[in-house]
Amino acid sequence: MVSMNDLKLKTDQVLENLNPIQHLNHLDYPRRVGTKGEQKAAAYIKQVLEQTGYEPFIQEFKFAKPKVLPKLVIPIILVVWTILSLANLQFWENNPIISIFVLTLPLVLILVMLNIDQVMMYFFGRQRRKILQVAQKIEDGTLSDNEVITSQNIIAEIGPKDADRQVLFTAHYDSISSKVPIRLMNLSAILGMIGLVIYSLLYLFQLLPGISLELSFNFLTIFALILLTSLEIFFLARLFRGNESHGIIDDGTGVAILLELTKFMKTHEIPGHRFTFGFFSAEESGLIGSAYFYMNHIFDKTKLHVISIDMIGERAPLSYVKGIYPIRRRLMNPGFNEQIASIARRLEIEIKGKTYPYPGSDFGHFMLDGGCKTNWLISGSRLIHSKTDNLDNVNETLVKDALKLMVAYLLELENSMS
Repeated sequence: MVSMNDLKLKTDQVLENLNPIQHLNHLDYPRRVGTKGEQKAAAYIKQVLEQTGYEPFIQEFKFAKPKVLPKLVIPIILVVWTILSLANLQFWENNPIISIFVLTLPLVLILVMLNIDQVMMYFFGRQRRKILQVAQKIEDGTLSDNEVITSQNIIAEIGPKDADRQVLFTAHYDSISSKVPIRLMNLSAILGMIGLVIYSLLYLFQLLPGISLELSFNFLTIFALILLTSLEIFFLARLFRGNESHGIIDDGTGVAILLELTKFMKTHEIPGHRFTFGFFSAEESGLIGSAYFYMNHIFDKTKLHVISIDMIGERAPLSYVKGIYPIRRRLMNPGFNEQIASIARRLEIEIKGKTYPYPGSDFGHFMLDGGCKTNWLISGSRLIHSKTDNLDNVNETLVKDALKLMVAYLLELENSMS
């Protein structure tokens, strides 16, 4: 381990020649996948990598344009479920078959929460199958260019291909905006889920013999409408997305940090290591860019360590994600987190560990399906997916601190190999 004074001195010397903020000036515009803004950002990233001395390679991929009707399935199910449950209480005298059917929904949701990793693995597998199906349909001529979105990953690598240790840094350069504020979406999801649980319990109590819980139909109706409205806000908000957000926090800052790390690595090649810098697109469309890379990248899960840098630059402190934890925790690589926490203390940077309810960044495929060591560096944000996610509102100190942590981590790695 490098001493505190030595680590500070070495890190500060490196940072004199690194400036992530300069890149944000070139990314401060909407970058929704498939738009000219996304293409402009891709061209800039490629240009910077070439100027740094890399020969980046481009992974072009295509995926089907999203359709509204499939996304309406869950909102429609919620409406039908609410009407059916109330009608059963009011008109059908708690028909047991309908009651069992009604109570199946909250049971399914509980099972989903308990097995979120399995659900996400199914989702990730489905995304990859869709990519293959689109490619096949294009080849067969059954899918036209007007029905697909074309995007690209930009990949830069340094170090021997047969290195014993492989590190993949990821950030996504696409952005998206929501018509509903992210805080309202989060609040509606929490209130809706809590309300669904309470309503389901109240509904169950009405059916169980020997339990005296007399609740008026009007009360249950009002309660049901409140929970339904909350959940509908969350799910319907995901249908109405635009291209107003500049995505500086989510995730222009991650792109800027990775671009500066590529510069650092040109002068600090670490023996026995190969570093891959993945600038992925279509993350906001369901981690599609990283899915394509995962499918087309040969790796040994025992050697690969994936580090995603996402959503940096609004609310302090910086955070390392300890695990994916809706109910049961799926731990991320604890060794890296402990090292980052130690580095932060020595550099006097505030950082904390936190949990996250789902694998919501490009490490997801590698964590769940690949079985690789993964980590996620983030900070809190209330501005993401909004038009206020722009350069004017970024916390530059957080961005520079995140870069400083990564540089110090690589310096310690270099020192351990010398």
